[in-house]
Amino acid sequence: MNPRHSILLIAIASGITFLIRALPFLVFKKAADAGFHQKEIADKLPPAIIAVLVIYCLKSPLTVFGTETIKPPSPLQVLSSSISGNVIRC
Repeated sequence: MNPRHSILLIAIASGITFLIRALPFLVFKKAADAGFHQKEIADKLPPAIIAVLVIYCLKSPLTVFGTETIKPPSPLQVLSSSISGNVIRC
C-alpha cells in the first residue's frame, strides 16, 4: 500500500466520522426539537435494550467450549425473577 492510498483512506474515514458526528446538529437545528426527541429516545431505549438482551439470552441453550449444555431458564422462572428481583440460579 503506497502512502497516497493510506492518506486517501484516512481522509475518507475522517470525513465519514465527521459527518456522522455532525448529523444530529444539522438535523436538529433548533434546541427545542432536539430536547423533545432526546427525551423520547432516552425514555424508550433502556427497556428496548433489556428486551433485546433477554430475547438473545433465552433464544437457545448455552454451550460452554462446545461440550456442556446449560439449559436456559423457563419463561416462568424469568417472569418470577423479574417480579421479585431475585437472581436465577439453574
